[in-house]
Amino acid sequence: MDKFHLLKVYVAVAEAEGFAAAARRLELSPPAVTRAIAALEDNLGVKLLQRSTRYVRTTDIGRRYLDDAKRILAELEAADVGSKALIGSVDSGGGNGNGKGRRDKKGGDPSIASVERPQEPAASPIPG
Repeated sequence: MDKFHLLKVYVAVAEAEGFAAAARRLELSPPAVTRAIAALEDNLGVKLLQRSTRYVRTTDIGRRYLDDAKRILAELEAADVGSKALIGSVDSGGGNGNGKGRRDKKGGDPSIASVERPQEPAASPIPG
């Protein structure tokens, strides 16, 4: 499983203090959430959550991991936003943040409007 997916699931379970609530929040099935948490805990070799029939709470290690997971996910989101902004700022047409530059009245990119295109050679008659 994707590690970022596992982190998102863990954060949702820890914040909701329950698997079913986290599943609803993430639009996943409860068994998928349970499997993701089990995979994460197996991978780490530690229990992140205390479970009972009445509650789900983070362990001491789980609280520390929750803080780290939130920070990592926030940094990932910031990197995504920064990348999208960068695409717009380096766009040769001035950009509007969506990777598409300015267009001239005919819909073309003005930065390439003056480039001459090579002419195709005239078709030679087929002997016949």
